[in-house]
Amino acid sequence: MSSWTNSRMLLKSISRPRMAPEALSLACGSGNVKILSIDKSIGYRKKLPTGLLYIHSGSIVIEAKTKKGNTLSLDRRLCVAPMLDWTDRHERFFLRLITRHTLLYTEMVTTGALLHGDKERFLAYDPSEHPIALQLGGNDPQALAECARLAEDYGYDEINLNCGCPSQRVQSGQFGACLLANPARVAQCVAAMCREVSIPVTVKTRIGINEQGINEHNVDKPRVDEWDIDEGDSYRHLADFIETVAEAGCNTFIIHARKAWLGHIPTVTDAFTPDPALPPNTRHLAPHGYKNSHKKRGLNPSQNRAIPPLRYDVASNLKKMFPTLAIVLNGGVTDLESARAHLDVFDGVMIGRAAYHHA
Repeated sequence: MSSWTNSRMLLKSISRPRMAPEALSLACGSGNVKILSIDKSIGYRKKLPTGLLYIHSGSIVIEAKTKKGNTLSLDRRLCVAPMLDWTDRHERFFLRLITRHTLLYTEMVTTGALLHGDKERFLAYDPSEHPIALQLGGNDPQALAECARLAEDYGYDEINLNCGCPSQRVQSGQFGACLLANPARVAQCVAAMCREVSIPVTVKTRIGINEQGINEHNVDKPRVDEWDIDEGDSYRHLADFIETVAEAGCNTFIIHARKAWLGHIPTVTDAFTPDPALPPNTRHLAPHGYKNSHKKRGLNPSQNRAIPPLRYDVASNLKKMFPTLAIVLNGGVTDLESARAHLDVFDGVMIGRAAYHHA
């Protein structure tokens, strides 16, 4: 490559049937990358001076670093979204039979499940699933860093932090979409993971939380709805969220172009202050047992995928505002034709349940 620093390295798979485990050399920009060992049975990665080398299922995949030290990203032009109870290892294996290069995401795995549960159950995958990203759910920087290290050791190509799930169960753990209200905490989580691993750390989020309307003519000024407007719903706050988290080391954001209409967002204070107005037998429940939780009821996850309007223009404005960041669009994309059209604006498109129903 004549202009190696600025050119885009294509991810290539090199077949090696019955390859002997002797050293092998690959031309890579300004020098050679040497494969020091080969394991035919499991996927793993080796850190090398010129970048990252991934070996899996008889294939060699290189993610090189430029001379400036920036890691060239995975091909995210088409992704399949992380979906609980949908994108398990069986579905991902099936999808990989259909598409070789689409970036696949696991179901969300919480930090508690990984650190205190069966790691093999949650992290194991077939080597053919590469490229594959692990989505984590949590809000504790240290716990997320430990889980990120586990994921890298298992050979995952990317770590994704869930900042978009609107379920009440997730809210009770104070992660998912409610993290939009706490960009500083998300930045701490991202920074902790970036210090721990070499693979990319990305964030999946929404354009806002609760029933705040974004003015059609000026996304910087929120429109007043019948419900009170939360600070986290303004476009300014969304932009501040992106900027704060990007400064912590996240270069890729997957934007579900809908708001998440949540109920009362629990806080640490709420967790220890049951509402005396609620029946005694419900005070221990989360989030319904939290003080003030009865003031506003949110939508369930299914409703949150359909009722809040899609605002591709808001996501597009983010791309214009942050041209050096990779912005992947999610929400309402149901076919490849519309996905191709969105690539004129965005760096990638993520398809959700349409990939499952129409595969």
